[in-house]
Amino acid sequence: MKLLRYGEVGSERPGLLDADGTIRDLSAHVADIAGTTLHPASLDMLSKLDAKSLPAVSGKPRLGACVAGTGKFICIGLNYSDHAAETGATVPPEPIIFMKASSAIVGPDDDVLIPRGSEKTDWEVELGVVIGKKPNMSAKPMRSTTSPATASPMTCPNAPSRPSVRASGPRARAATRSARPARGW
Repeated sequence: MKLLRYGEVGSERPGLLDADGTIRDLSAHVADIAGTTLHPASLDMLSKLDAKSLPAVSGKPRLGACVAGTGKFICIGLNYSDHAAETGATVPPEPIIFMKASSAIVGPDDDVLIPRGSEKTDWEVELGVVIGKKPNMSAKPMRSTTSPATASPMTCPNAPSRPSVRASGPRARAATRSARPARGW
């Protein structure tokens, strides 16, 4: 099931992409693709809908950010040793965790704002995991049978960066990535 949001910025509606590539309107079933819509029970309900019975969306509307109402955008960097090597960085003992502003979550064809003074903007393809509910942070280890309920929807975000800043070291890189005004998803 491919969920999406479509429409003008700030007025997106929930939808799904059917097997034929037609966008179908989900607004009669959910208010938006956010929060409780991403809980297992809601995803199960949506998966049981007959996509062909949903209203087809006409034209080629703008695709919006994959999810609305994002509280935190947490990123993990240098968790892949080949990536660390290609950037010339030393592989850290633990991945670098940093945050980006939730305004960095935009539609796939939306403009990516490049900061003034940027001489070179680079990009990477990333795997994004949307966490629809709070994970169990108890002392018990999470079993693989329960993890899909916590983090099942996925997306493929863009990850623009500024190599000239990134090369200044992990701490400077993490601070710059979370504070910079570039948007990219």
